[in-house]
Amino acid sequence: MKSINNSSSFCLPVKQFNKVIALISMIIIIQIISAKVFADDKIKSTPPWSMFRGNEQHTGLSIHKGPQKAIQKWALQTGDKAPTSAAVGTDGTIYVGVHDKTLYAIHPNGNLKWKFATAAIMGSSPAIGSNGVIYIPDRSGNLYAITPDGKKQWMIS
Repeated sequence: MKSINNSSSFCLPVKQFNKVIALISMIIIIQIISAKVFADDKIKSTPPWSMFRGNEQHTGLSIHKGPQKAIQKWALQTGDKAPTSAAVGTDGTIYVGVHDKTLYAIHPNGNLKWKFATAAIMGSSPAIGSNGVIYIPDRSGNLYAITPDGKKQWMIS
C-alpha cells in the first residue's frame, strides 16, 4: 500500500489523504460562499448612514454606493435650521434634528413621514440602533429612544 509519510510517527494512505484534502477544500469553498452571502446580507441590513460620520467607528465611509452626481431632488421646510448631521435608516428614511426642538423623519422622496417634539434643541445627531430605534439627545439633558414609526419608546432625563 502506497503512503505519504511526512514524519516517522504519522503515516496516511494516499486514498485517505486525498479524501482529507477534498474535505478541506469543500470546507474552504463553503466558507468563501458563506462570507459572500453574509456580506451581501450585511449590505442589505445595514443602514446607509446610521449615525454621525456613518458608523460606530465614525469613518465617514459607507459600504453603500452613493450618487455619482450631486443633484438636489427635493427640499423640506422645517421650523428652524438643522445643525446636526442626518442619519439614514435601512428603508431610506432620513432622520434629522432641528433647532425647533423637533426630530424630523423624512421619506426618501422628501415627504414628511413624522415629527417628534423634544424638550429642547437637539444636542447631537441622531443615531439608529440595529433594531431600528432612533436615539437623540437634547440640550436639556434628555436622551430619547424613538421607534421607527415616531413613538417615544423611552426617555432618560
